[in-house]
Amino acid sequence: MESFVTTEEIVNEIVYFHVRNSHLGHKYQDYYVETPSKMVKPIYTRYLRIQAVFKSMDIAINNILELYYLNFNIIKDDYIIDTNLKGLLDDFVLKLLKINTPIAYDSRLSSILNSLFDFRVNYEKLCNRHLEHYYLEGIGLSSRFSSKVIYSVIDNYKEKLQEVDNILRMLIFPNIQMFDKNLLIEKFGFPDDDLNLIDEEHRKSLLEDF
Repeated sequence: MESFVTTEEIVNEIVYFHVRNSHLGHKYQDYYVETPSKMVKPIYTRYLRIQAVFKSMDIAINNILELYYLNFNIIKDDYIIDTNLKGLLDDFVLKLLKINTPIAYDSRLSSILNSLFDFRVNYEKLCNRHLEHYYLEGIGLSSRFSSKVIYSVIDNYKEKLQEVDNILRMLIFPNIQMFDKNLLIEKFGFPDDDLNLIDEEHRKSLLEDF
């Protein structure tokens, strides 16, 4: 039976990896670079999935820091810009500069990717912080109320995030909508695990430890 992994799924998994790994730029990074399997299962499984997808595109992610810093040559010399993204950029340039002549976007794409990705990750961190703050026991009433109000405002913009996600998808996976899941599993070591189940088991283990 045919089965596919969408580029949208992988973009979301890259965002998840970054949101859950803000400590990688600090004292723990060497430990996890040397033994990435020591990361908690939800993060490690996503790392292997992301790594396998890029391997199928002949792009090597050699360690977790390359993924964390997006330092694995996504936009390389033979990069071909996504057709729909080029259309969006052409329209933007036409409206902004009032010109309709071809422009080379290659040198600007990495900057666009980094800016939008930073925004996407920070948005998710902000949502998580206020949502967790609201449910955290021992927090004062005023702080919990403030977090609830702030989270409700932030959450109202989630639908608009689709526009950001679509551009990230077009930047990272130009002209690709999905990957053959069976091929990823057989040739590139893509984990065929149920992420929802892994996440749920991890949440239960955290509650037991608490």
